[in-house]
Amino acid sequence: MMFEQLSTWFQPTLIIIGATLIIQGITGKYRLIEIVTLAAGFLLGLWAITLSIIGIAKGMLNIPTFIILLICGAGLFSKPIRKIHWAALLGLVSGSAVAYYFNLIIGYGGPTVLFLVFLTVTLLTYLFFKFAEDIVSMIGGLFSISIISIAIGIACIIWALIYINF
Repeated sequence: MMFEQLSTWFQPTLIIIGATLIIQGITGKYRLIEIVTLAAGFLLGLWAITLSIIGIAKGMLNIPTFIILLICGAGLFSKPIRKIHWAALLGLVSGSAVAYYFNLIIGYGGPTVLFLVFLTVTLLTYLFFKFAEDIVSMIGGLFSISIISIAIGIACIIWALIYINF
C-alpha cells in the first residue's frame, strides 16, 4: 500500500533534482547558497537513490527514469562528500574490531597472529573503500563542473515534464 503512493514522487523528485543541479551550477561563487544547495543536494541524492532502487524493484519505474534518478542522485550525494577521506578510518576500525573479536573467540592468538589478522583485514577494507571513495570523488568532481551540472539539471526537468508513468 505504501509503495503505490511512491509512484507519485518520481516526477516531483526529478524536477527538484533538476532545479538543484541548475542552482548548484549557477551559484558557485556565493558561499552561503552553495552550502545550502550542497546540504539539500546530499539529502535529495539519498532520496533519489532510494526512490530509484525501490521503484525499479517494485516495477513502478521505467529504465530511462531509473537511470536518470540513479545518476543524478549519485551525483548530488557524492558532490559534498568527495573530499572526505574515510577509507583509512574504516579500515583501521574494521581491522581493530576483527582482531579483537578474533582474539575473543580463539583465545590467546599471540601478537604475531593478531597483527596479521589486523593487517589483512585493514588492508582489504582500505582497498575496497578506497575504490569506492575514488568513484565517489570522480562522480562528485564531474558534477562540480557547472556546464555538466546545468545540462543534467535541464535534462532532468525536461524528462520530468514528458514523464509518463508506466
